[in-house]
Amino acid sequence: MREARRETLEKYITCRDDHSKKLMIGAGMMRRQGWKTLDAMPQCTPDILAAVPPLPKECTNNDWTEIEMIHFLEHLDKWRAEELLKEIRRKALKPSRGKLVIEVPNLAVCMPIALDETQADGRQNRFGFHPILGTHEDGNAFQRHMWGYTPDSLRRVLMKAGFRDDHIKLERAKHHYPDRDMRMVATT
Repeated sequence: MREARRETLEKYITCRDDHSKKLMIGAGMMRRQGWKTLDAMPQCTPDILAAVPPLPKECTNNDWTEIEMIHFLEHLDKWRAEELLKEIRRKALKPSRGKLVIEVPNLAVCMPIALDETQADGRQNRFGFHPILGTHEDGNAFQRHMWGYTPDSLRRVLMKAGFRDDHIKLERAKHHYPDRDMRMVATT
């Protein structure tokens, strides 16, 4: 009896996974079961090797249920980020069932921190301008931040890309530094 129940559960989980296509853009070395990865750096061994925008052909068939960009969007120039978001909305996400998750440093929080050399508790500021400018030490151009966002500016960019205002939600960040970063979720 227990074996039959386990097989039924496994079939349910497998069936659920078959209907859910998830893509991490700018994944770097991050991996999660059930997710495809897209990155421009071959050393990250992504499932899809490509620099975006534009999205590669295998990503433009409107069948992704969820696309996630964790600390990626700030690495694109503003106009390239806007182009990518429009393309994700029009060509990648499943109509009426797609979800885009973006996490980036929140400039409204980062700017005051960057301008103050000490934290509230008197310790040296551990962030400095890193959340604003990105990493420059290793010479990897992909690590540089090209643009920054506040909750309002990211919402406007998502609306310009075709997401409806009432389908865009600001949430607490789940990766890196939740008190410094922001998470924006937009659905189709």
